[in-house]
Amino acid sequence: AAEVYGVECMMGCMLEAKVSVTAAAHLACAKNIITRIDLDGPALCSEDPVNGGADFNGREISLPDRPGLGIDSIHNIRYIV
Repeated sequence: AAEVYGVECMMGCMLEAKVSVTAAAHLACAKNIITRIDLDGPALCSEDPVNGGADFNGREISLPDRPGLGIDSIHNIRYIV
């Protein structure tokens, strides 16, 4: 509905890791109505096990130019079977 009526939106996160915040940053770039973002969750995490994905440098978020989210690997990931 916001897009139909041209209402500006903000996107934020709490303590999400880089995988979900990279996806959110991609969405924010794809939608003109998302004019403000607060995606600092990865900066609040004590570790970053994700290799690839968005690059966080102060107030700037850079997205990779590789396919998908640009995530190469996740260290010590455990799958629940």
